[in-house]
Amino acid sequence: MQLKKIFFPIGGGEELAERIHGALLVNKFFGTHINIMACQLDPKMIYNVRMTLKGGVLMEEFLKSAGDEMRAEREEIKAIFDAECAKLDLDQNDDDHVPNSAALRHMVGIRSELVEKYSKYCDLVLVSVPPTGSITGTFEAAVTKSGKPCIVIPRKLQEFKADKILVSLTGTAASARALDNWLELLQRAKSVTVITANHYLQEGIPETKRRISDYLALHDV
Repeated sequence: MQLKKIFFPIGGGEELAERIHGALLVNKFFGTHINIMACQLDPKMIYNVRMTLKGGVLMEEFLKSAGDEMRAEREEIKAIFDAECAKLDLDQNDDDHVPNSAALRHMVGIRSELVEKYSKYCDLVLVSVPPTGSITGTFEAAVTKSGKPCIVIPRKLQEFKADKILVSLTGTAASARALDNWLELLQRAKSVTVITANHYLQEGIPETKRRISDYLALHDV
């Protein structure tokens, strides 16, 4: 699979610099263009309707305060993005055609919906592990609703290599496509570990193992 463009969605929260740094490391490894989308929720979307009707000055003050916080968050993300691009010597460029480059885009709306929509226009979706380990709506949208291959990275990533690769084969069409998409990367790995689940076994463990091993060996893995 020839990669040209990576998509990486982020929100606020902790370890922001670390997450951006990790995403840029992956982008540098592949020599691609990465589009980092910073998502913010419009305060008008969550403000109580009855309070809005009675709002008056209170409503105006709330929206002004929320707007100031959103601008401050955008400035913080941009400063981190600039610093991390400089560290890794990555060109900042909005043109998807430029290799070894990165672009930051700010979007306002429901994060999971934005991720599902914009992740369809890339070759690879990159997502960091949720902070508590529990699957979030944003994580699910990135991994299962984009229709694209996805790499999940830790929230703190100091180095990205593809020497050791873990492949999950679940018997689904999606996992079969994922395997085919990444055969070239698997060929370069020093170690490949394949996992599956009992209810996906095909005629028992030995037969399932044989089928997987034969297919990978056919492609020099």
